[in-house]
Amino acid sequence: MPLALAWRWRRHAVQVGLAVAALVAVKPFLLPLTLWLALTRRWRATVVALVGGVALIVAPWAVIGFDGFRHYPRLVDRVESAYGP
Repeated sequence: MPLALAWRWRRHAVQVGLAVAALVAVKPFLLPLTLWLALTRRWRATVVALVGGVALIVAPWAVIGFDGFRHYPRLVDRVESAYGP
């Protein structure tokens, strides 16, 4: 749904930036959407997307005091090795 909103609001910098930020926070492999914003010279939307994405990723960790932050990559690796194949 946020991808459709990003396309619909592509002419509105803040709205498209927030939609892309939400997408990147939920599914990091969609980070190239920020490249789309930059290549189409939507600089304000690109900045909103990057700052918003970082905020949406860091804020939940800050709420829990960054507990488990260092161990998270290892946890993701374990989940991938268990469920990846």
